[in-house]
Amino acid sequence: MKRSHYLVIVAALFASLIFSGCSPQQSEAEYAGTIKTHFFKTKNLKYPQIKGLANKNAQTKINTALRKYAEIVYQQQNRLVKQYKLDKTQNKSIKPYFKKLTYKVVYHTHGKLSILTTNSGYAGDADGFLYIKGFNFDTNTGQSRSLRSNFSSFEQYKKANAYALNYMKDRKKSYPFASNSTFIYGHTYFWTNQGLTVVFQVYKVRPYAYGPAYIPIPKSYLK
Repeated sequence: MKRSHYLVIVAALFASLIFSGCSPQQSEAEYAGTIKTHFFKTKNLKYPQIKGLANKNAQTKINTALRKYAEIVYQQQNRLVKQYKLDKTQNKSIKPYFKKLTYKVVYHTHGKLSILTTNSGYAGDADGFLYIKGFNFDTNTGQSRSLRSNFSSFEQYKKANAYALNYMKDRKKSYPFASNSTFIYGHTYFWTNQGLTVVFQVYKVRPYAYGPAYIPIPKSYLK
C-alpha cells in the first residue's frame, strides 16, 4: 500500500474515533438552523455553512468564521503544492503531497453549536499531518465561545484543569506524555450533553499512533 494512501486511512480512522458517539445533540424545540456542506475550490476541502437562523447577523458571523478557516487550509494546500514541486526536483520518487479538510457537527442545541474540523494531509514527513479544530458558537449572537468562557471564574477553570490532569494521570498508559506542566488552557474543545470535551493534538499527551486525546470535563465545573 502506498504510504500516502496509508496516511489517508490513518487520518480517517482517527476521525472516526473522534466522531463515534458524537452525533448532533439537539431537540426539535430548541433546534435552530440547518447545516449544509460546501467545498472550498476543491472536493478535498469540505466546510459547513448554516442557514435558517432567526438572527441573520449571527448566521453571517458563523458562516464567515467557518469559510475563513477553509480559506486558510486552501492557502496551506497551495503552499504544499509549491513545496512538492520543489521537492520533486530533488527526489523523483516522492509521493504527492495533499491536504484534506472535513467536519462533523457534534453538538447543536440550547443555542449552542459545536463543529469539529479535521485538517489532515501529507507533506513527505514520517507521520503525516493531523490537526483538530473545534468551532463553538452561540447561535443567538454568532459569537465564538472560548474555552475560558465556559467557566464562572478562573478558579473554576483551574479546578477543571486539575480534574483533566488527574483524569490523564489515572490513565497513564493512554496519556503517557501528560505531566504537571500539562494544561487545558486555550485548547480547542466541543460541547457535549455531559459538559464539554477538551482536545489535545497529536504528540501533546500521547504518541501520534494513539491519535488526538479527548478529555471530558463534567458539567459540574461549568457555569
